[in-house]
Amino acid sequence: MFLGGMLVLFIYVASLASNEQFSIDLTFFLISLSIISFIFLMLLMLDPVILSNKMTMLYSSLMNEYKFSSNSLFNSPIYNTPSAFFTFFIISYLLLALLVVVKIMNSSSSPLRLMTYENTSA
Repeated sequence: MFLGGMLVLFIYVASLASNEQFSIDLTFFLISLSIISFIFLMLLMLDPVILSNKMTMLYSSLMNEYKFSSNSLFNSPIYNTPSAFFTFFIISYLLLALLVVVKIMNSSSSPLRLMTYENTSA
């Protein structure tokens, strides 16, 4: 299902800009790369368990034994220690993708693909 969605998105983007070359601003790329690395380092500093395999296995076994209440959002396994790093990484990636799309788009210009309408009035 994910692969099918990616194929549809690829075909859509390929049809929007068929043979156009784009240039990447070096300063924007370096700023984006530094933001990603800063977020990654902050996650490592906030959660030193990621660096230790023994601690990760210990936390995983403890969390499997613990019974979570179903009415609390923060007791969801997606926000717990083993998967929290990946969740925050995906959130950071999506935020960066949003910023890149906003940077690429020029709000004063027309839409990505021009629509041509025929005059149908007689």
